[in-house]
Amino acid sequence: MDVYDLWNESLNDIKQRVTGVNVWTALNCAVPITIDGDILVIGLRPQDNSLKGHLSHVGTRRAIEEEVGKRLGKGVTVRVLDGITINDWLAAKERDAEAERIRAEAAEKEGQRVATYSVWEDVFEQISREYGERQQKGMPQNRARFLERCIEICLEHLSGRDELSEFDERALARVIDRIGTYTETPPVFIAYELLKRAGRL
Repeated sequence: MDVYDLWNESLNDIKQRVTGVNVWTALNCAVPITIDGDILVIGLRPQDNSLKGHLSHVGTRRAIEEEVGKRLGKGVTVRVLDGITINDWLAAKERDAEAERIRAEAAEKEGQRVATYSVWEDVFEQISREYGERQQKGMPQNRARFLERCIEICLEHLSGRDELSEFDERALARVIDRIGTYTETPPVFIAYELLKRAGRL
């Protein structure tokens, strides 16, 4: 069924299910654009954009979706556009795709951040645990031995990583700062020794 015929056939029944002069005005001004899969796309001319909220209201949307879906024999979702042409819909789809790409990229980065945090948090806890088990921590030779052990632990987690992400760098800096506190060693010296051994200078 043509989208215009479908809309016109459904419109009176939709109106019977909603109330309000502004809602009826919005429905009368709405222009059916296309049915894209399960999406019924309707739009408004620029001069009628102030009516968009009435079409997007949950009660109005439900009435449109149910009446149109009943005639199509399947569930539909209403999408209300600023604009009344198929090009307006294509442009909206492009914006949706870009927004989804950005969202997916952000989700991936967040996943990497969480995974990185988990790895370096394990390193952080391991170093803290080993420090707690050390005896005679005040002796410089014991601090030196502990420093060596800490560097070994960090090297184990750096091996196999071709490149450190920003999240890795920040987490590693936190670990190095903690090692510096435990061993009373300048963090920059620890970082220099660690990166030199890892071949990352």
